Amino acid sequence: AGRLVERVESNKVDVFWAGMSPEVEEAVTPIRIPIFKGLIGWRLLLVRNDMAERFTHIQTLEHLIKLTPLQGRDWPDTKILQSNGFDVLTERTQGALMKMLGNAQGDFFPRSIIEVWDELAANKKRYNLQIQPSLGVRYPAAIYFFVNKKSMPLANIIESGLEKAILVGKFDALFKANYQAYIQKAQLKNRTFYQLENAFLPKETPLERKELWFDGNIN
Repeated sequence: AGRLVERVESNKVDVFWAGMSPEVEEAVTPIRIPIFKGLIGWRLLLVRNDMAERFTHIQTLEHLIKLTPLQGRDWPDTKILQSNGFDVLTERTQGALMKMLGNAQGDFFPRSIIEVWDELAANKKRYNLQIQPSLGVRYPAAIYFFVNKKSMPLANIIESGLEKAILVGKFDALFKANYQAYIQKAQLKNRTFYQLENAFLPKETPLERKELWFDGNIN
């Protein structure tokens, strides 16, 4: 996100989407409507096949915290996991993290429901991976559109368009069209999701607007 912020500030890019963080929101203007309805914070656990049995014995969040997750070095999720008590191993790229997991450097790689299926397909055979079937973690997180602070007319146009789409049901329809299959594959009702705190949420995060956030149900 840092490079994109620089490109927006130098007027090389008009708009981009990225994970919310106080640092990014201070540098550029966020349109505070989570474009994936917060699904980015619903995380399934990529694990090695030879570790699968160990996860069946986890009964509490305290048990899970004893294991070591992998995350990107500069990802907001890393700070969230660390602040909840996890000892996180980091690398710069997703490819490097997959390799670490396959080489038993770390126990699990939490990935969002919208990411994990394609990533598993690309790495399953190479690193002997699977999605742990009964657990997950979740925390409030969002992907926003961002624009240059000097581009308020553009920000207003994007926000107005999104609000209209929400009002007439197109926002939800697009969400379901793109992610309903992923959500159904995740079998949420058969999983225990451990709720984590996100101490880095900007105070302006619209958590009170329930219609903006995925609540675990999809009709």
